[in-house]
Amino acid sequence: MKPDPAALLAHPAGAPLSRGTMLAFLLLAALLAWLLGWYWGTAAGIEASWSRSQTFQHGYFIIPISAWLIWRRRRWLMQIPPAPVFWPLAVLALLGFAWLLADLAQVVVVRQYALVLMAPVLVTIMLGVRFAWALAFPLAFLAFTVPFGDFLIPPLMNFTADFTVGALRMTGIPVYREGMQFSLPSGSWSVVEACSGLRYLIAAITLGCLYAYLTYRTVKYRVVFIALSVVVPILANGLRAYMIVMIGHLSNMQLAVGVDHLIYGWVFFGVVIMLLFWVGSFWREDTEPQSAAKPAAQPVVVKPQLAKLFAVMVISAGVIAFWPSYATQLARPANPAVQLSIGKIAGWEKISIPIASWQPHYLTPRARIHETFEKNGRAVGLFIGYYNNQTEEVKLISSLNALTVSEEKEWTTTQRRKADVPHDGEPIRVRESILRGRDTQLLAWEWFWIDGQHSDNPVAVKLLQARSRFMGRGDGGAVIILYS
Repeated sequence: MKPDPAALLAHPAGAPLSRGTMLAFLLLAALLAWLLGWYWGTAAGIEASWSRSQTFQHGYFIIPISAWLIWRRRRWLMQIPPAPVFWPLAVLALLGFAWLLADLAQVVVVRQYALVLMAPVLVTIMLGVRFAWALAFPLAFLAFTVPFGDFLIPPLMNFTADFTVGALRMTGIPVYREGMQFSLPSGSWSVVEACSGLRYLIAAITLGCLYAYLTYRTVKYRVVFIALSVVVPILANGLRAYMIVMIGHLSNMQLAVGVDHLIYGWVFFGVVIMLLFWVGSFWREDTEPQSAAKPAAQPVVVKPQLAKLFAVMVISAGVIAFWPSYATQLARPANPAVQLSIGKIAGWEKISIPIASWQPHYLTPRARIHETFEKNGRAVGLFIGYYNNQTEEVKLISSLNALTVSEEKEWTTTQRRKADVPHDGEPIRVRESILRGRDTQLLAWEWFWIDGQHSDNPVAVKLLQARSRFMGRGDGGAVIILYS
């Protein structure tokens, strides 16, 4: 026996959906399509991250899961008449402005979050606060569509290295550590980005939030379980790394040194998540009877607010279209190619012999200089990478830009701190790092220049870039590295 589609969409009291309600749903769908059309580049960037990175491939499932969660609540939702409101239009405008600033500064994650958050705001505008509140979790769950968390890789790598080395020493195994690399009597190991556990952490948080919503009704239990979904994967990843090193050590580097250690890692992660859900099931509340609102004896007749509905739709459509249009107006013609050169520096002589084999890992600058200068027998290296007409592939501030990367084992960063150095009679703040190679060590000062100002803070640089573009001065900026 096939279900009647009309019955599925019927009001719980038996009344069919009113024309006003159907119209509100259709206008909302049209607005969401309008939003997607104007911000298609941002939406396509989200999907591109899903397709190219295994860390974020869960994003393909988020929208279907949210749709399923909404469908589960359809009986309750149909009891809430649409009540369009004007005040969330201010929130929509603020999100659009945030998108514009992020677009000017090339802060991809902020731009993507601004787009995703516009969807729940449109639901609130068109259907009302009560309707949006009834869908609070399914709408909030859409935030997991945004590829987010790359900035956590360095601290997670540090924690993994600290945990592993500490556990090995507690086991009684001697360990010599330099940065992300450490050596045992049986062999050497390196903590790379894949060892950070970011993939495990994101997957656990996503599943943990969904499990907490479906299993618990008490806010306290939900918060505790989500907190465990954050802490447990971090600790489990450290334990996983320790176990893999121990397997390699005890097998004389015959096991867990190739692709098999990735398999061990995912199996271990699966076991940990299953245990976490199993423990959480002891306090589950989804089996308790849920109090449901009693249907009205007579269908509630709500006078459709058609004028207000069309008004908020038209204003929303205008707000949505304004910011991408304004961004197009701010776009400047591509600047000509830049040629960098350094004139004579009093007392310093340019030499052809580099200090070391080290190369900064700053990708795709429009122009670059990497020279060595000598004065009184002391050599200093200078690297300048200049970026303008910045895009997602060509940008000054990026998680991919660094002094060293874990994949290149010849050089590693062992120490980092802030330092003040004199410049034209005034101090400027730089990032001071110790770079260790196989047979040498370098002291490096790194900072940025943009819109005539120096800064060591990537966030400040992004804000300066947004201001410069907003004022029509372009987005040209540079990274400057002195080392010896």
